[in-house]
Amino acid sequence: MLKDSTNKFFEYVIVYKLDRFARNRYDSAINKALLKKNGIKVLSACEQITDSPEGIILEAMIEGYAEYYSAELSQKVKRGMRESCLKGNAAGVKPIFGYRLVNKKYVIEENEAEIVRKLFSDYMDGKISKELVEWLKNSGVRTHRGKVFSFGRVSEMLRNPKYIGKCSYGGTIYENIVPPIIEKTCFIVCRKDCQKTHSNRGERVRARNSF
Repeated sequence: MLKDSTNKFFEYVIVYKLDRFARNRYDSAINKALLKKNGIKVLSACEQITDSPEGIILEAMIEGYAEYYSAELSQKVKRGMRESCLKGNAAGVKPIFGYRLVNKKYVIEENEAEIVRKLFSDYMDGKISKELVEWLKNSGVRTHRGKVFSFGRVSEMLRNPKYIGKCSYGGTIYENIVPPIIEKTCFIVCRKDCQKTHSNRGERVRARNSF
């Protein structure tokens, strides 16, 4: 839009309300200034605001209130999510493989949990992720979306702290939301080895791409 305004392809930008024009007052002021420089005017379908000094003040108040309301709403949502987490609720987080949601609570799905335990156990015994992927495929095990497990998905599972009961939200670790499936010692060993393997694999890919 800003690029097209330099070519005079249009004379007006019409928005439903002024608070829909930009995410915050700073972006709004910058974009309006650029449009004005190119002879383009921003009009609101619901708000009749003139170019008078009073209109400028009114426009600033409308945009300021909209930004305040958005920030306040964001705070309320975050506070609600934190309170939900403290109560042990899933707080909108979709269940990973091995769990299901019952009344906003994570509950272990035993059939899937046994598969998760086997993956960690086999990895501890020396099997590589490729072998785990092949076993899952040959056993007919699918993700919650009905897809075949990929190397990346298995790697994520071996590094996911939810399997030892740790769930992160807003920079805080909660240990009352997800019941653990894997023992902490087993998880730490698997994650460390998996991260090392993942890092080495990335280095090999970057090395190939450099030639």
